[in-house]
Amino acid sequence: MTNNNTCSCSCNCNTGEGTSKCVANLAENKVYACGGASNVGMISLELAKTLHLENQYKMGCASGVAAGEFEVENIIQQEGNQDLVIDGCPISCLQKLFEQKGIEGFKHIIVTEFGINKEATFDFDPAIIKQLIDKILH
Repeated sequence: MTNNNTCSCSCNCNTGEGTSKCVANLAENKVYACGGASNVGMISLELAKTLHLENQYKMGCASGVAAGEFEVENIIQQEGNQDLVIDGCPISCLQKLFEQKGIEGFKHIIVTEFGINKEATFDFDPAIIKQLIDKILH
């Protein structure tokens, strides 16, 4: 990666403007997901992807934030919407990352707090995603 705010994928990551190599939508707020090696890590990623595809949030790159490549702006809207950070388990790696970077004002959820046990597998019931979206958005 270079330091001119251009990703190796050819998108201008700091502005959200990109090429067809970047998946984009018109959502104002971003969602960042844990990618841990467990069922709840995979649920976090799938949940973020689904929220993105449904134009509820725009998926951001947590690894880019960690590497200091992307700036994160948390703009709390009048109706209370803001960026969403999804951690899989109570270790809350993403929450800690964002706080260490001085990023505040984001909504934070932990998948295990919705009654889902962390397991040493990548498998999960796909119906969980819809259930979580219903709980998050309503």
